Amino acid sequence: MIEGRTGRDLIRRDLRPLLQTVATLHQASVPDLAPYDPLLRIRPRLGFTDEPALRRIAAGPVPQGRAVLHGDLHVGQFIVAPDGAVWMVDLDDLAIGPPEADLANFAAHLATTDPVHGIADWAGQVCDAWASLGQTADTHVFKRCLHLALLRRHLKLREAGRPDFEGPILIYLRESSSFSMR
Repeated sequence: MIEGRTGRDLIRRDLRPLLQTVATLHQASVPDLAPYDPLLRIRPRLGFTDEPALRRIAAGPVPQGRAVLHGDLHVGQFIVAPDGAVWMVDLDDLAIGPPEADLANFAAHLATTDPVHGIADWAGQVCDAWASLGQTADTHVFKRCLHLALLRRHLKLREAGRPDFEGPILIYLRESSSFSMR
């Protein structure tokens, strides 16, 4: 048991302490991890949609990478201890893949739990904070991973009977060819 608050307490102030922990994980050496499969939780839920644009996203290429990924990154996966240390929890989905996959999942989760900002704005905030830590993200890989992460969120929320973000997610996925990093 780690005493502290969740990462939700930091997102309104500064994403960098959370993402610094992610950067450390991405550079770790963990032998024998499986490759990241962004479709792992999408495939079983594809029956929840017949939307052609969403099916095209699922059928697209899977980005590759060499970083150690959390695999299910969102603010609830962080605990900020009373001494300010940031801990990452729920490491069941560790895998090897592109760092952009964790960043995109983080941005997609933020956009669908804290709609004060839109998807593109949360994506920009995450990428800006990442860059401020001296980390780089490939824009094309990030965009592909964001599409997959949003598809995953959309299907998960739909399965749970929560279509609350369905409209913004679908609009973003249909119109995001013009997406650009801030």
